[in-house]
Amino acid sequence: MKLFPIAADALFYASCCFLLVLGVLRYFGTPLPLALLAAAAAALAIGAAVFLIKQKRQNKKYLGGAEERKRAALMTHLALAPPEEIKALLLHALETNGQQAELKEGELVLNGSPVALLFRMAPALQDDVAALVRTYGSKFTLICSDLSPEAEELIQSLNVRTIEAAELYSVLKETDSIPEKLLPPVPSRKSRRERFRAVFKKSNARPFFVSGALLLLMSLFALFPVYYLAAGSALLLLSAGLRLLAPA
Repeated sequence: MKLFPIAADALFYASCCFLLVLGVLRYFGTPLPLALLAAAAAALAIGAAVFLIKQKRQNKKYLGGAEERKRAALMTHLALAPPEEIKALLLHALETNGQQAELKEGELVLNGSPVALLFRMAPALQDDVAALVRTYGSKFTLICSDLSPEAEELIQSLNVRTIEAAELYSVLKETDSIPEKLLPPVPSRKSRRERFRAVFKKSNARPFFVSGALLLLMSLFALFPVYYLAAGSALLLLSAGLRLLAPA
């Protein structure tokens, strides 16, 4: 985990806090040395708090992101692997996990019921589930990557046990059965919402911060500082909001 982006964020919020506190205190007539001291103390407190919070969040995000990428790579691997390889992999993992799994006439059986494999690059549809029901009836276990909401509703209505991507990944990880070489996940096409959010990046916070900081500095010397103070504070708050909420 890299600490430089966290330190940069902490410095950013500390600078915003310093300028806001300094501008407000000077507007109400606080002596400059006292205003500088109070602003510096508030900035140090905010910077330290932001650094600790972001460090904790980034640790969780890094671990979660790495797990998500590995799980996606595993699902891609299973979608492209031969059925025999998948069955051998699942048999080893399920047996190691303490479940009653076996191969009968080349078919995987789990706890006495046949296992249907449904690994797709995209979430499985209702038609995919319907084809399995025509083959196995309602007495089977479905091991799959992901299901569409409609397919999941159909499976639940039939009371069929499913082992989806998250549970399957946990079983394979706990039994140390994940293949060493996995194909990278295929990147999905960005939706309109994702493209819209890409416009509001964290980098857009920089010009707002510079403009707000200059206005707050000018408020220290202007004849009517309230306008500069209000506009600069608004720009700094907008910049902090983009930095906090906007995607990277």
